[in-house]
Amino acid sequence: MIPSTELLRGRSAAWDSFSTRKIGMKVNQRMARKFGGSSERIRGASSNWLARVLAVQRDSFGRLERASFENFAMVLALVPDLVSWSQPEKQALLEIIRAKPAPNETRYLHLTKKHPRLRKVLLRLGA
Repeated sequence: MIPSTELLRGRSAAWDSFSTRKIGMKVNQRMARKFGGSSERIRGASSNWLARVLAVQRDSFGRLERASFENFAMVLALVPDLVSWSQPEKQALLEIIRAKPAPNETRYLHLTKKHPRLRKVLLRLGA
């Protein structure tokens, strides 16, 4: 999830303690605490919540985009202030989610780089 251009520009310090594993552990802790360890329940509840926040229909996604949406939803459900993000921030987030499953992640990385609020959240969750 670290845009390579940040590493080339010497901005890697902020990402030095970042780990996707740490985010996964937080999702697992939430799953155990609120969903009795059920991955199906956390996936469904998180996806429903994110669909409401982003004002999008879950059935508007293709299979790969839906999986990306559900994966992002479980992480983003750890960010309760997401509801207060501006509409442009939410729209940019939706574009990132849709870009993630593409065969080439260049667009995903570019869009992520341009979304400072999402990057800040990911850094905090993965630190």
